[in-house]
Amino acid sequence: MQSEKESILLSIITVTRNNLAGLKKTAASINAQTARNLIQWVVIDGKSTDDSIEFIKSQQKQGDYFVSENDRGLYDAMNKGIAAAQGKFLWFLNAGDILFAENIVQLLNPFFENADMIYGETMLTTQEGKNIGTRSEQTTRKLPQKLNLGSMLGGMVVNHQSVIIKKVFCPEFNLNWKIAADYDWLCNVLKQDIKVKNSWLIHSGFELGGLSSKKKKESWKERFLIMKQNFGWYKTIWAHFLILLRAAK
Repeated sequence: MQSEKESILLSIITVTRNNLAGLKKTAASINAQTARNLIQWVVIDGKSTDDSIEFIKSQQKQGDYFVSENDRGLYDAMNKGIAAAQGKFLWFLNAGDILFAENIVQLLNPFFENADMIYGETMLTTQEGKNIGTRSEQTTRKLPQKLNLGSMLGGMVVNHQSVIIKKVFCPEFNLNWKIAADYDWLCNVLKQDIKVKNSWLIHSGFELGGLSSKKKKESWKERFLIMKQNFGWYKTIWAHFLILLRAAK
């Protein structure tokens, strides 16, 4: 007989603090999944003082994980989620973000069989839940047909909300980076010898107005330093010239 842990295909990790409205959207998209029985929902709450804790408890299913405690910020909480996850694959979906389709896990099933990392498109949404358009359509950052470490010279070319990674290949987030640790994390993922597959699907809905968009200058600075660390000065300067040129069009 298959154990509960063995039956978990996917752990969805949600980090939240005092964002009940966003949490309700995320929970609804997870609990509406046609393959909900294959999902472990891991919620890391940073000691919310609104009604988030009571809401999370009311939404959790058997096998899910929840903790509410102080942490050292967003990426520390995400690392706690990695440690608690029991699924073969991990998917980071923070409060306010959603799974784009109710059958997305089933649609991705062929990729779970032959990929170590699966990536796809992201739908940008308003706080009211209105779809604005995909990230490739609405921004200068186009989703690459094939994703590798060299792709990261274009910046954060794929939202981490649309990346699914086998737990055995999932590094921790570097807490030295306060805003762009997801960019550093994805570089570290792609440094490994892994099978990366583009699903050609919209994986997630991403609510605009996150940490990096509120602190753009700090985010750009961190990204520059992370890029220099991974690619050296020359490639980093040239990459930023191309990024600025692309933004000016």
